[in-house]
Formats: sequence, structure tokens, C-alpha cells
Amino acid sequence: MQTAARIKDEVARAVEIMGPDGAEGRMAEAIRTVSVREGYAASDHVLLAFGGAGPQHACAVAERLGVSTVLIPADAGLHRALQERLARLVREARVK
Repeated sequence: MQTAARIKDEVARAVEIMGPDGAEGRMAEAIRTVSVREGYAASDHVLLAFGGAGPQHACAVAERLGVSTVLIPADAGLHRALQERLARLVREARVK
């Protein structure tokens, strides 16, 4: 019975994360916060979606930000892999 309760709690948390104020809301708010801090309006720009799940959320995030154009590169998933590899190289260079 403990396992069933734990699964129910985990599913409830996952649903909450994906809800209207969940992951996409947090992504939009993070973009809005940085944009405003730097003196830009997100709605005046194109949203570039990359990474493993970025393109899946891009349209919903763009809508929240008032962005009318979303750019999804054909190799969007590779951008994340390249970023990780470059970060490792930088770390290795700093450690040596």
C-alpha cells in the first residue's frame, strides 16, 4: 500500500508541474525576468527552441510571452549535447 500511495503522490506532482502554471509558466517567467532586467521585451524577439524538450514547450512559452515567431532548428536536440560537451571541455581546461 505504501508503494501505491507513493506512486499516486509522484503522479500528482508530475501533473502539477505540467499544469498551466507548471514548467511552461516557469520557463516563460524566467525568460521574462531576464529580458526585463536587460531592458528588452521578449515579445519583440524570436524564441529559439533547442535542447531535448525545448521544442515541445516552445509554442506554449511563446504564447505566454507574446512572442509571435518560434525558431526550431532541425538539429535542436544536438544543441544540448554540444553544449554539454563544450562545458566539459571548459571544466577540464580549468581543472588542469
